Amino acid sequence: MGQEHQLDVRPLTLPQRFSAIFAKLDELGAGDSLLLFNDFEPLPLFSELERRGYTYESRQTGETEWHIKIDKP
Repeated sequence: MGQEHQLDVRPLTLPQRFSAIFAKLDELGAGDSLLLFNDFEPLPLFSELERRGYTYESRQTGETEWHIKIDKP
């Protein structure tokens, strides 16, 4: 079982978010996960995660808050 890391991308601009997410995922070891905090459900991100072999779970925790757990294979 790996470690869980966290990343809050809400303060970043939209173009910066994608880069920050994948930079953080690149730092993770196999079996680690990333808990991502966002202010909307990032649907375009999901297809890219799947393409790269990641699994994810998304849930809305507030009116404008989403938590996305991304697991690194």
